Order: sequence, then C-alpha cells, then structure tokens
Amino acid sequence: MTESLPESATRVRVLVVVVTYNSASLIRDLSAALEEWLERDPGFRLAVIENSHSQETVDVVREATQESSDKVMITLAARNLGFAPAVNAAVSAAEHQWGTADVIVLLNPDVSTSGSALSAVAEHLQDRTIGISAPMLVDVNGRPDRGVARRYWNRRRLFAEVLGAPSLALGLGTAPRHISLHRTPADVDITSGAFMAIRREVFGVGLDTRLPMYLEDQEICHRAHQLGYRVVVLPGVIAQHVGAHSRKTNAPMQRQLRMMELAKAPALSLMDVGGTSAAGVRAIVASAGTARFTVALTAAIASVVTRRHREWARSQMRLGTWFVAWAASADAVDPVRWDHP
Repeated sequence: MTESLPESATRVRVLVVVVTYNSASLIRDLSAALEEWLERDPGFRLAVIENSHSQETVDVVREATQESSDKVMITLAARNLGFAPAVNAAVSAAEHQWGTADVIVLLNPDVSTSGSALSAVAEHLQDRTIGISAPMLVDVNGRPDRGVARRYWNRRRLFAEVLGAPSLALGLGTAPRHISLHRTPADVDITSGAFMAIRREVFGVGLDTRLPMYLEDQEICHRAHQLGYRVVVLPGVIAQHVGAHSRKTNAPMQRQLRMMELAKAPALSLMDVGGTSAAGVRAIVASAGTARFTVALTAAIASVVTRRHREWARSQMRLGTWFVAWAASADAVDPVRWDHP
C-alpha cells in the first residue's frame, strides 16, 4: 500500500464546495457519497459552508466524513451570505489552508450522486479544451433537469418561454432553449450550477456576487466561453437533482423567486450576451405575458378547460399578470455588465 504524501505537500486536485441552508436532512445521504469520494485520492478536498448557522448540518457532515476529517472544512456563516458570496468565501478559506485547487466543483445539497460520478465529472477537465463539465441531472422521476443543457437566450426564445410554449421557438425560426442530449458528451451554452466542475482558470476570483439568483451558472458558463473553453455535459454520468421541481409552484409567496428565474435572469443574460436593450427586453416580456394571460382567459371563458384544468388556467393568468407587472416595474432590469473576474 502506497503511503500518501503529507497533507502540506499534496496538490489539491479537486475542491468540492457545498453551500447549505439548514440542510441536514438533505445532506445526510450526500455526505456518505462525499466521504467515499474523498477516500479516492489524497488530492481531493471538501468545503461546506452553512448559511443558516445550523449546528445540525455541521454535525451530520462531520460524522459522515470523520474518516477524512483532515480533508474537510466546515464553516458556520454568521449570517446568510447568499449563494455566490458563500461559494467564494468557502473557496478562499479552503485554498488558504490547502493551496490552490486545480478544479472547483459546485454541488447543491439536494443532489444525490456518488463518488464515481464526482470523479468522472472532475476528471473530464483533463481535456484542456473544456472549462466546465457537468453530469446529466435528472429529477426524482428520471426526467432531465430543465437547467442541465441550455442555449443562450435570444429574443424569440425568451418570448416562447415567457408565453409558456418553449417549442414555439422552432416556429419562430430558432432552436428551443433546451438541448436534447444523447449518449455522447455534448457541448452546451449553459449548464446547471447544481453540479458542475469548473477549471480554476475559469473560476478566477470567484462567482460574480453582483448578479441576482439564477444567473450565477449562466455567467460562469458565459465566462468559460469568453476565455475560449467549452462547456460540456456528460449524459453517461447521471445524478439526481431532488430540488428540480421546487420552483414550479405559482403560489403568490413564490412570486419573487419565479420572476427572478423566469424574467430577470433571462433578461439580464439577454442584455449582456445578446446585446438587447432594457426597453427591448421589457417589451418582449410584457407582450408574451399578455399573450399568456389572454390564452388562458380565453380558454376559461370558452369552457375549453375542464373543471380539472381550471387551476391550470388560473395559474397561467397569474403568471401572465406577474410578467406584465414585472416588465412595467421601475427596477425590473438594473443593467449589470458581466465584467468577468
């Protein structure tokens, strides 16, 4: 049996970063996979940062990874830092202790994976043309996660998505937002930040903390392309994203999150990557939102929808109203240029 090098002399090949928020129940199973992964290589490290100051989360991770405790750093944040600042803080602290990592892996606590999947995703970056690699994320029913393989936004894709008819993009003369994956590794514009391996040169000084939620993964993928790297998804490596359905509710209390995901993040991305003006983005969202409301209202009035589907119509009218209100609001799109770190 070959002895490992002293920790101080071991190059950090891969650093996995997990940001949690009172996630003890979610991270319990993940921690077992992380422990198995840590045992695979002396150059693997894990940094967990708990944003809710939950000691239970810390205890769960510590117990599950006790055999590799010298490779694990767990931080209790004094307050909720938010995702991007927490990632940056965790990477900074870990690299201060262990040295600069070759690869940074972002991993959500609600992802179910294995040590072999973690290794496969990180090892794919041995191809020097690739800046970001990711597995095939699926939901609890085995369906592909909607964020795993995406094209950049353009005006027609945004209109189709806000309307609630993504396939309409084809009729408008452009490919749909989501890319169909097959067996071989696929180049994509954007993949999900729930589980992605990032080359250290791409990560730079960290995630852009000025951007709103749901833009971090879009920005880092755009950054990789700007630096001349590819973004690749590996359909043969599968991980389950338990939280893939968590944002689909249109309950009023979810309004801010839904508009962040469905309107503001796409709008800012389109403004930066596509060069569309703020006024142009507002017009697209307002017109598509109006159309969404009108279609649902017409269906309801004409009794096209059955009693079973009336809730669908109400939900679509609510979303349409939210889109129009968002487009008319003063702070809908505060332009932030992606001056990449």
